[in-house]
Amino acid sequence: MASSDDDDSKAKFHQLFRSIDKNDSGYIDTDELATAFNSLKVQPTLEQLNYLVTKYDENGDGEIEFDEFRKMYAELVELHISVVRESRNQLKGLFDSLDVSDRGLITIDCLRRMFEDCKHQPHLEQLESIVHRRAPVISRTPSDSADAVSFEMFLLMYDELRILHRSLSYDENELQVIHPHSAPQHGF
Repeated sequence: MASSDDDDSKAKFHQLFRSIDKNDSGYIDTDELATAFNSLKVQPTLEQLNYLVTKYDENGDGEIEFDEFRKMYAELVELHISVVRESRNQLKGLFDSLDVSDRGLITIDCLRRMFEDCKHQPHLEQLESIVHRRAPVISRTPSDSADAVSFEMFLLMYDELRILHRSLSYDENELQVIHPHSAPQHGF
């Protein structure tokens, strides 16, 4: 007889499997697997996804069924951790390049350097708003008395900084305004 822990574990796996199987087909394909990772803000390569599917697809149909998924789960967790670690390392490199004082803190003025390649520069108020909304002020630098944030706080702000960066990278006439009642184009 199966223990209640085994039953609970199997029920949790079923729930997770169903949440990834968006079209309720009873299997997970590469696109659904990519969507699941993207929802976690992780973007493995198509090669990595195909590797997982090929490795665990026991019957060779190109799809992962529930029992195959249970076997694949441990490697999915490892892949997720690996991709997150790689992304974190890349963001640490960016943070370190902005940390001109080499103290493990960056100021709002240092954050402006993220936008040097943009067609337009952010207003000081935009950056201050992001910093104060996303990260508590943790230090004052003696040289300029500007608010400064640690790497951990930078991680919390990064998505909003990235969105601002994208919005400043275009000229106004390059942006397409979509009427609220028109159909979205290109699936967006």
